[in-house]
Amino acid sequence: MSSFKQLQKQAAALGLSGSDIVHYITSQQAYEREERAAMRQAQREEAERQEREAERQAQAQREEAER
Repeated sequence: MSSFKQLQKQAAALGLSGSDIVHYITSQQAYEREERAAMRQAQREEAERQEREAERQAQAQREEAER
């Protein structure tokens, strides 16, 4: 995650000034938020998948024990 100062330096290094700097910073911040949200969603989905798999295995073991 880039800090405001880092983004400000990047914008200046790109030769941006004035409102272009503000636009660059807000765009980068939005992009980083979206990336973090996508990562959290992927982690949630993986945790759910693992939970379903564990439940499936537990059910299979119970069924096997009943035989």
